[in-house]
Amino acid sequence: MALDPPLWSSRHQAGLELAERLRASKRIKADSMIIALPRGGVVVAVAAGKQLKLPVVTWSVHKVSDPLQPELAIGAVGAGNVAVWRCGAIARPRGSGRS
Repeated sequence: MALDPPLWSSRHQAGLELAERLRASKRIKADSMIIALPRGGVVVAVAAGKQLKLPVVTWSVHKVSDPLQPELAIGAVGAGNVAVWRCGAIARPRGSGRS
């Protein structure tokens, strides 16, 4: 099975590209900040934050995995009863009546 090559040479490089895309979007406000998720996201966020001169904060969350595909994240839960679910058909709430 052939694997696709990574899109970036490193997480740092990914952060630099993210910064450029954010800058181009012109959606950065004076009070903006970069929120980094530990385990990989911190390096990306720090690179983007430095480029954009924005503060970087970390937020620890727990990944909610798809029971049939444990590496696939379908959501995350964090402090303060925050739950974020992946958009799309896979993340429909149970009992919604849709198939």
